[in-house]
Amino acid sequence: MDWENWLTPVLIVAALAMVGAVFRIGKWVGSIDSLKETVETSIMEIKNDIKKILERLPPSTIAEGSPLTLTELGRLVSKELKAGEWARETANELILSVQKKEPYEVQQFCFDYVKEGRFISSDEFFREMRKMAYNHAVSIEKVEDVLAIELRDALMNHPTHPRKVASSVL
Repeated sequence: MDWENWLTPVLIVAALAMVGAVFRIGKWVGSIDSLKETVETSIMEIKNDIKKILERLPPSTIAEGSPLTLTELGRLVSKELKAGEWARETANELILSVQKKEPYEVQQFCFDYVKEGRFISSDEFFREMRKMAYNHAVSIEKVEDVLAIELRDALMNHPTHPRKVASSVL
C-alpha cells in the first residue's frame, strides 16, 4: 500500500508533464508552419524581383556556349544589316591574317577587328549599325558582336582556311 501513496502523485506529475509537452510540441509545430509560410512568401517575392531585374536587362545578340552563336535577335540583326555578306567580303581581305590561328584566336581576332572599327568603310554602314541598335533596343556593341561572329564564321569557312582545306581533303 505504501507504493500506492506515492504512485498517484507521480502519475499526476507525469500526466501534467505529458500535457505540457504536447502543448509545447503543438506551439512548436505552429511556429514551424508560420515560418514555412514566411519563407514561401519571401521566396515568391525574391522570384518576382529577379523577374523584374531580368526584364530590365537588354536583349543579347549572342548566345553563350562554345562556340559563341547568334541568338534569334542576333540572326535578325545580321539579316537586316546584311552582316553575312559583309563578313564574306571582309574575309577575303583578312584570310591571310588568320591562316595559322586556332579557332579561339580567330574569334578573338574578329572581335578585336570589329571593336577597333577599322572595318567601317563608309558612314552609311555605321549609320545602318546605329539604326539596327536603335530599332532592336541594343547597344552598338551588341551589333558589333553580330559582325564579329559573322566574320569569324566566314573566316573559318573560307575555302582557303587551313581547317576548311584539311576537312575537305578527308
